[in-house]
Amino acid sequence: MKPSISLIAWIVICYCPLLMAELPVTDGLVMHLDASSISGVSDGNPINVWTDQSGAGNNATQSTSGVQPLYIAGEAAFSGFPVVRFDGSNDYMILLSTTLTDTIRGQD
Repeated sequence: MKPSISLIAWIVICYCPLLMAELPVTDGLVMHLDASSISGVSDGNPINVWTDQSGAGNNATQSTSGVQPLYIAGEAAFSGFPVVRFDGSNDYMILLSTTLTDTIRGQD
C-alpha cells in the first residue's frame, strides 16, 4: 500500500521545522571552513590560510602563491555571500590529513 501524498505532505510540514531547528551542526565537527570568517584579505586576492572554525585547529594552508585560491567578498551566484574560488586548474589548499583521518577514525 502506497502512502498518500497528503500524508507525506503532512509529515514534511510537521517534522521539517523540527529538523531545521538542529542546524547548523556545531557539535563534533572535525573541520569547518567558512569563507565569511576570512579577514585581512581584500576582494579578489589569494589566500594562504583558511582558518578552521571548529576549534580543532585543522586550518587549510597554501604557501605557494601561484596555486592559492582567491577570496571573493561577494559572489553573485551565491546571493552575495563570500566564497573561496579555486580556478579548477591548479589551485589547492593543504590539509593535515593525518589529523583529520585519525579524528574521523576516533583516534584523537
